[in-house]
Amino acid sequence: VFGAVFFMCMSNNIVGPLLGDIMAHYDIRLDGGGLMSMYQNIGGTAAIILFSFVMDRLNKTVAFTVPMFFLALSLLLISIAPPYAIFMLMFLFFGISFSTMDMTGNALVSDVQQKKCNTALSLMHGIASIGAVAAPLIASVITENGLPWQTVYTAVGCFIFAVLAVYILVSVYARQSLKAIKAVHLDNKEKGAVKRFITDKHVWIAVLCTLMFGGYQSGILVWVSQYFKEVFGCGQLAAGLGL
Repeated sequence: VFGAVFFMCMSNNIVGPLLGDIMAHYDIRLDGGGLMSMYQNIGGTAAIILFSFVMDRLNKTVAFTVPMFFLALSLLLISIAPPYAIFMLMFLFFGISFSTMDMTGNALVSDVQQKKCNTALSLMHGIASIGAVAAPLIASVITENGLPWQTVYTAVGCFIFAVLAVYILVSVYARQSLKAIKAVHLDNKEKGAVKRFITDKHVWIAVLCTLMFGGYQSGILVWVSQYFKEVFGCGQLAAGLGL
């Protein structure tokens, strides 16, 4: 799970340093480049709204495996540089897969490591941060060595497929089949707790902060590398350090 989350966060942060190359490939302006983040966030938001109501009823091992497969597949489809409309559609599917995998990964770790839930989640998020930091550096190194931007998406997609294969094999070997983690059904008392949670003003303050961070990440962070290159004349690697 941790390895999958590492490459998942890496896949989310490679678009920044590659934005200029992608725009040049499709001959689009900055507003066209922004559509990638928009479609990704539309897909991600839709996935969160849908799966938040059914997450406790799903087999979390399956719910983690399936979006991992489609995340890797969407990256490989992006790497073939399809027509622009299909390219945007792939970012929509990427957003759905990424958000679903993110939610189910947290839920899966919480279920498996119930006694050390906080420690396990903190470790997972720390590994995710390393993947996010490594992404622009790796993308910059690959492109600065003369390889096309598609190579980055191909490499990350293949790594996620490899992690998926290992994840399935380990689950089978450990006799932890796809049905090992049973769905949790809410009783009336738990449903009341959920209602209190979503009506808590402190929760809504946290939601507002998360909303502001999401806007910052999509509205600013994606463009930082391109900004450094165009305004300060930075190279690909130096611009990637801005992320």
